[in-house]
Amino acid sequence: MLTLLDIIQEIARLGKITPELGQELDILLWSRSFDDSEISILRQLDQWISSGLVQVD
Repeated sequence: MLTLLDIIQEIARLGKITPELGQELDILLWSRSFDDSEISILRQLDQWISSGLVQVD
């Protein structure tokens, strides 16, 4: 299983959330709690999606 940072880095590299990355992210989001730095990374992803920098397939 990929780490949250691995998933976010791959999303940033591709500029999109592929179905596979979306599934990995979904599994991770429901599997445990996150620390403050991980929450910050998730907020950054949310901003990328909202601004159109990252597309969702």
